[in-house]
Amino acid sequence: MEYPPTAEQQAVIDGALSGDNLVVQAGAGTGKTSTLVMVAEQLPKRSLYVAYNKPIQLDASGKFPGHVTCKTSHGLAYGAVGKDFRHRISGKREPSWEVAKRMGLRNLRLGRDVMVKSSHLARIAGDTVRRFCYSADDEITARHVPPQNGIIGADHAVLVANVLPLAQRWWADVNDRSGWMPFEHDHYLKMWALTRPELPYYTIYFDEAQDANPVLAKLISDQNAQQIIVGDSCQQMYAWRGAVDALGGWKNARQLYLAQSWRFGQAIADEANKWLHQLHTPLELIGNPHMDSVVDTLEKPKAILCRTNAGAMGHVLGELDSGRRVSLVGGGDALSRLARAAGDLREGKTTNHPELYAFPDWDSVVRYATEEEGGRDLLPLIKLIEEHGIERILEATNALSRNEDDADVIVSTAHKSKGRQWETVKVAGDFFAPRVTEDGETPTISEAEAMIGYVAVTRAKEVLDCAAVSWIDDLVDTAGPEEDEGGMVLSW
Repeated sequence: MEYPPTAEQQAVIDGALSGDNLVVQAGAGTGKTSTLVMVAEQLPKRSLYVAYNKPIQLDASGKFPGHVTCKTSHGLAYGAVGKDFRHRISGKREPSWEVAKRMGLRNLRLGRDVMVKSSHLARIAGDTVRRFCYSADDEITARHVPPQNGIIGADHAVLVANVLPLAQRWWADVNDRSGWMPFEHDHYLKMWALTRPELPYYTIYFDEAQDANPVLAKLISDQNAQQIIVGDSCQQMYAWRGAVDALGGWKNARQLYLAQSWRFGQAIADEANKWLHQLHTPLELIGNPHMDSVVDTLEKPKAILCRTNAGAMGHVLGELDSGRRVSLVGGGDALSRLARAAGDLREGKTTNHPELYAFPDWDSVVRYATEEEGGRDLLPLIKLIEEHGIERILEATNALSRNEDDADVIVSTAHKSKGRQWETVKVAGDFFAPRVTEDGETPTISEAEAMIGYVAVTRAKEVLDCAAVSWIDDLVDTAGPEEDEGGMVLSW
């Protein structure tokens, strides 16, 4: 059964029919894809829908009318450039130590305590190329060399001086069809973007633009086509890894809003709005009037959402101890590798793990995490190991259900829950409540923390248990940016 467009959706349709560029801020569960389909049905010109990933593209292909081409950015780039490098894309994967050997690299000593192995130099050079490919820049520079845990100040400058020419050499090889260096899909996307392509479409729909790679945002904004940019600035989750909110400041664009959520009723919408009030946005969600969602205590929720990886693992342990079958979104393999690396350091051994390789021992990890600004993302790992021990963590990761359908409960970080929804959701207690200032002023929450909280409370459809973050009630009338206490999220 097809429903007529709401007033908000009609405003988007009318704006599109006027030929204007549009930025559509679509709140959680407000049906942005169905709105774009309504637009496309009224705008029968050759158009392009740029999907965030392959599953979204396949889903969109079954919904949009035939005059709309649905592609991922890599799909577009492959047809133009990538196909000429298919022999390199399908080439064998080489470990970093093999790449280092073929590049003729040697270990690099930084100060007295840190030895960067040649394999890590190769890995960092590859990461530098990857960051360049995500960016809108035309050349690789020092700003693309990623920071490394445990390497700061003058040592970082020396590392950059050694890595930068390696990355530039890597990129030159990438552009050579007969090159031998590891070749990734992001490489040909960047190569294509640097050709400044002109896309043959009247209208371009760009989805999930709040977490856009700068290279793609620039490519689309440079087109002569009408541009309809959709997303939710309040759900930006990946700024820490270089993504940008392309919805902000899009050139020559009218801004419209979708606030009517179809995912949940007003009770959950009210909880979401408490977090939105902290984000300087006019967006305020309206619940689905046909859903009797409630906010209540849950003893056995279908999903538990946590702020940190350590918090998620803590809930995994608790649920396993209670006899429930548990699935961890993203799996436990990455965490088990990190735990083993931590165990090596605690036993006085070295490790090759990319998060911990620069530390000579576990005490150095703890000192770096507690004393250095760049080390705070390691604090959840330290707390997890101190509370539960490495063997217990490894036992738990081995006991996880591989298939979510077989699990009694699904545990996830808020970051990994984006785009997901469950009937019943419990929000965990490891979200960062703001501290009261020394002068007694009302505390405020950072924008990053407010976004994460907003995502977490908008995943439930029927019942939401958010008692653990009830401190947000004290902040409803306050707002203001503050330093992100959470730091970067480890990619466990």
